[in-house]
Amino acid sequence: ITQLPFTKFQNFDRIDKGNSKFKQYPCPKVRKQPKKILSTLWILQFTTLLLVASSMRTNSILCFGDSWSYGNYHGLKSTLETFGQKNNVKINGIDHFGSTARHYAKNTKLLPEAVSRYQSSHVLLSLGGNDLKNFYLREGKYTSLPSTATAGIKKDLHTVLDALYEDHPSVKVVMYGYDFLGSAEEFLFTQGDASKKSGMYRFLYRWLGVPVTNLVASSLSSSLSELEKHYSSKGYQFKYVPMWGTLQNVIDKEEERDRRLGFSYWKHSAKEYMQDPIHANSKGFSVLMNRLYREYFSKEINEIK
Repeated sequence: ITQLPFTKFQNFDRIDKGNSKFKQYPCPKVRKQPKKILSTLWILQFTTLLLVASSMRTNSILCFGDSWSYGNYHGLKSTLETFGQKNNVKINGIDHFGSTARHYAKNTKLLPEAVSRYQSSHVLLSLGGNDLKNFYLREGKYTSLPSTATAGIKKDLHTVLDALYEDHPSVKVVMYGYDFLGSAEEFLFTQGDASKKSGMYRFLYRWLGVPVTNLVASSLSSSLSELEKHYSSKGYQFKYVPMWGTLQNVIDKEEERDRRLGFSYWKHSAKEYMQDPIHANSKGFSVLMNRLYREYFSKEINEIK
């Protein structure tokens, strides 16, 4: 029997057409894939790679707000390097000394535009401190309760955040408020009228002035907690991380007993951590951002990995 070349088996049905013992089993031709199908498959593969790459993108944190945002930026940048996250997280900062929640409530596009510019996945927001200071010192409402001041601040923050989430519904916002004020004795009792140096003034400052100012400062806490509940109920990601009293104790010098006590309204932040009565120094911000990293950002970064 003569064996036919394989290529001729394409016409096997014709060869055995006259032989009733054989059934016709035509060999299918090997066809080339159309170019359109190949190009479609290539596009699908490329799109899949893009989706995978986007899901593995690094986080981008925007430190935004008042003068504390400047310290937050540098402190967090140093902390990320310390924990080996320098290449996993991009960090940017926009700060305006003296800026208020009221200002950004009147200019609601500023924060969303900044998030778009830096393609930020997270915003570390610092606003409300200057509003609180201005309420008492500039507007002279010394007899007003802290709740009156924070009600206006919360309203303005609502306006700022509503505008942000409208443009960026998936962005994650975190606030920790501030920490307690530093000592103001040097500014109050070593300048001007010598009578202010008397023991009575110092006594009143330490046992009345310090707790009152700490109580007023920490009054922001309830407003930020309410904001967290409000936006979480709407499906947005807003986190309040209270860190009051972090700078009251010098961590490498205080006893374990002092750390367990937590914050105290009768203590100001340690001088070692403060640049002036209302601003932490670089060491203070390093301590704050180390704690914020452990309690918030470390989990966020690990999630994306």
